[in-house]
Amino acid sequence: MTLRKRRVILIICIIALFIIVPIVILYNYGYRINSKLQITQTGGLYISSPIRDAKIIIDNKEKSFGIFNKDVLLQSLIPKSYSVAVIKEKYWPWYKDLEVKGRIVTEARSFLIPIDPNGEIIPSEQLNVDENVDIMNEFKKITNIPKKFKDEEEKKLFFSRFTKDEKERLWWEPEKNEIKVEWLDKEEIIPYYFCLETNKCMMSMVIINTISNVKNVDFYPGRKDVIIMASQNGVFAIEIDGRGNRNIQPIYKGKEPTFITYKNMNLIYILDDNNLIKINLEL
Repeated sequence: MTLRKRRVILIICIIALFIIVPIVILYNYGYRINSKLQITQTGGLYISSPIRDAKIIIDNKEKSFGIFNKDVLLQSLIPKSYSVAVIKEKYWPWYKDLEVKGRIVTEARSFLIPIDPNGEIIPSEQLNVDENVDIMNEFKKITNIPKKFKDEEEKKLFFSRFTKDEKERLWWEPEKNEIKVEWLDKEEIIPYYFCLETNKCMMSMVIINTISNVKNVDFYPGRKDVIIMASQNGVFAIEIDGRGNRNIQPIYKGKEPTFITYKNMNLIYILDDNNLIKINLEL
């Protein structure tokens, strides 16, 4: 090989090195080329399921859950909107469109309500059992609405529900049938489900505004980001997270039901047409 050829090869190798090394560095720092042939920094997507062995589908492709079969973390995603579905047989499906941004992991927690939940009517002769007496007393508290309140704060407190650590407040206004939720802790640690696609977070926001009469609301047992609402002839689970579709799933349909949660267990009690019904939210 002549000296000239050696020099040409050396120059080509140096040029290739200057091209490849920056590409490798950018790749390791999470940069990719998007559909517009632009260099952009990637983000991530974290989705969790409340139950094991559900299917997660992202942009029509099924993904595998993690080691505990309840969550999935996808990294190095091109920033854009991703359609996400969490599905399990015998449960209502959960759908959402989520925006992935560069250098940020977008988080969402799905919730799955049984299509045909386990429920039982408590016989009238058992209503005098101590625990059932306590439950019926709880129903009296929420249904015996005072005709007059001392002030607006007392009224708001009557229609309010709190999470166990009292960092979130949920309440409704009977005149408007408007359900609101409020973050009560420091603004800098506000949870993602109080935020919008624009990354703007709100200390207080309206979850739902309906023309139907709201009979009761409360937080879903064991969850801070999902509520339960009794309205018209049904009881429904509604997520606080309004990004890319706010999921609403039915729990019970009857005549004019209301409900209470009890001792933070994974069940609710429904009072409908003078019948006391216990519903297990897990199959």
